[in-house]
Amino acid sequence: MNPTLESLKSCALFRPLPEATLQALLDCSEQRNYLPDETLFIETAEEEDVYLITDGSVEIDISLGNQDASYEIVTLGAGEILGEMGIIHAGPRSATATARTEVTALVWPGSAIREICEANPEVGYLLMSELAKNLWARLIKWNDRVLDSVSWGMDL
Repeated sequence: MNPTLESLKSCALFRPLPEATLQALLDCSEQRNYLPDETLFIETAEEEDVYLITDGSVEIDISLGNQDASYEIVTLGAGEILGEMGIIHAGPRSATATARTEVTALVWPGSAIREICEANPEVGYLLMSELAKNLWARLIKWNDRVLDSVSWGMDL
């Protein structure tokens, strides 16, 4: 099997999709390489690209309001997706993504994925269902981290 098709199948978001859809996704993707400390995207930038990490690790950070600092949310690795909100709409990024190691990623314009979903509503449903599960899992992890941060040293 083609290693890049295998990469799509390793991603929970794409796993339930039919092979023909995976091939269509592969056909409209672009492979990009990033060096350590290279930025994939910047918080508040208007864009819709969706990234699947096929090799390496990417750190996701958010800026801390009026401070000249950032907070690491998570580090993602091979088989994980980022920028997935671009599947829903183009808009400002909610975080900054920076390569921590050499990174190889498959990248799609969100509009290309939306077109595939619109052309086949069954595929669209499968993808949006997986996207909702992915966002829910990340929200739970984020809520736990916030609770840990604000309750440190408190007797709850």
